Amino acid sequence: MPDLHNATHTILPPLFCPPVQWFAQLCKSDILISETGTLQKQSLLNRCWIKTAQGPFSLTLPLIHTGAARRYEEARISYHENWPVRMLRTFTTNYRKSAYFEYYYPDLEAMLLAKPEYLHSLNHELMVWMCRVFQLTPVFQEPAIDFRLDEIMYPPTLSSIALSEVPYFQLYGDFIQGLSALDLLFHYGPDAYRVLGKFKL
Repeated sequence: MPDLHNATHTILPPLFCPPVQWFAQLCKSDILISETGTLQKQSLLNRCWIKTAQGPFSLTLPLIHTGAARRYEEARISYHENWPVRMLRTFTTNYRKSAYFEYYYPDLEAMLLAKPEYLHSLNHELMVWMCRVFQLTPVFQEPAIDFRLDEIMYPPTLSSIALSEVPYFQLYGDFIQGLSALDLLFHYGPDAYRVLGKFKL
């Protein structure tokens, strides 16, 4: 499997509602997104972090388990429990007071309630949408090179996260790093791109 950084480009993994740092990378040149690779358990491929009044909280997309080693592009989402509705309620509870929540929520709601079969389909749609509202143009790697999950930039928990984010306004007290970029978007709207430009990579 190739390194995250190859000879000419940086390859980013296709994360679920990626963190701010992922989008900050896209502000640089020679950044490509790969949509093939190994499905790693407890990674940000199918989860993201948001902020609640009680602190950071992980949102997870349940997957159908096959018992065999899986490829990301083959992973299917489980809808045995109605998680999209619960997840949308969680977003509403924790972000409805943010300045731009009502503006962006309908698009997020439509994508989650569409219930796509495959994880890569949902992640792709979310990434393209978030890039558009952040005024970024994603470039997907063709032919595909397997992504590698970097444990420093994309850890499964916040406890070991090592980012260089510039603090920005958040609800519920002190600034927390490593949250989904939806947190930044809901608070800053069209100005979110300006905030991204301040992050040190």
